[in-house]
Amino acid sequence: MNYSTLIFNSMPYNRTGILNNQVYYVGVGGSHQGWIKCLSKNDYHELKHIDLWYNVSSNFKECKYFYHTRDNIIKKLDINTFQISTFPGHHFPKYKWEDILCYHNLLTKQYEVFNSKGEKVLEFKYHHPIIAKFISSGILIYQNNEKENNWIKCLNPDGGDEIWKVEFSWQFVRLETFDNLIILEYHAFDKIRTDKGHAGERDWYNPDRYTIVLNGDTGEEIWRYSNSYHHIDYENEAVLIGNIKSFLPNGKIEKLSVVELDIYNGNVLTEIEVKPPIERIPDLHFVDGVGIYYTSHDGSFGKINKADGAILWEFDLVDNKGEKRKISDWLLLGNGNLVLQTLPNHPNGDFTCIFNPIENMEYSNVIDGVRLNA
Repeated sequence: MNYSTLIFNSMPYNRTGILNNQVYYVGVGGSHQGWIKCLSKNDYHELKHIDLWYNVSSNFKECKYFYHTRDNIIKKLDINTFQISTFPGHHFPKYKWEDILCYHNLLTKQYEVFNSKGEKVLEFKYHHPIIAKFISSGILIYQNNEKENNWIKCLNPDGGDEIWKVEFSWQFVRLETFDNLIILEYHAFDKIRTDKGHAGERDWYNPDRYTIVLNGDTGEEIWRYSNSYHHIDYENEAVLIGNIKSFLPNGKIEKLSVVELDIYNGNVLTEIEVKPPIERIPDLHFVDGVGIYYTSHDGSFGKINKADGAILWEFDLVDNKGEKRKISDWLLLGNGNLVLQTLPNHPNGDFTCIFNPIENMEYSNVIDGVRLNA
């Protein structure tokens, strides 16, 4: 198996639309050293590098802020020039609206919001189970730690007034934001058990699962789909879902379809039955113009043809000691190669590599819809 191992073992942080420049940024920070690299989205070669010691960071469209808890210096990295500026203090920038800026006070651990005149218009601090996120519409706060009676609020950063609130009978177990959308994985515990000894009891173990997308400005539901999503491909603005129709007696999947939805309106972009079925539980990650990329529960990774559902290829990543390695993270480059990061804490060591599927077709478990090891 052919691949090139990278000298660093970290993945890009700008894959959610916050830093949408046509490059990737990866970084490592620790007690003794740290750095940020600017890498090409086409082939991952290093464009820029800067040494930087940090353990706290935040993302803005044109810059990134850093801080280390052992000093009192906040550092600002200009994404365009890749230059660092520093300034003292304990107000760490977290989010910017048009004329309002939110800071995290590193001393009091509170969020403090200031207007363009430098006047403090809001301060807040939430403890578990309340969680806070920031979107262009305002400050999201939500509670989702119980299986019943959860909620989301959006607050005006200029004073903290409630803009909207949505209450949920059941539990959303994931909340992600993109642009001004709120994407939820929602579990509804409506089922009543009929099995012996538990008839009439609520089934708390097998919920109906949904993907729900809300409008961040109003809290209104835009669309929903009757299954939970796997991943959001932020770059291609797609939500990916796998529908397992049936299993074989040996526990392998008998019938599976994959679905690609437009993140903004829920329109179906792709819906196709996979041939042959991915044998173990799949996880759909991202797409290109031809296919949908997946990993499976047993550690394989592959690509499904959107046109006919055929698996174009499927590989097991094998290290230099001949052991199969599971992938913890990966991404698709502009030149068609993949960046693969192995699951950490393996006895053979951790690594990140660049993998060319075309050059490794002789090692594929599946070629154009035919499983070779069947």
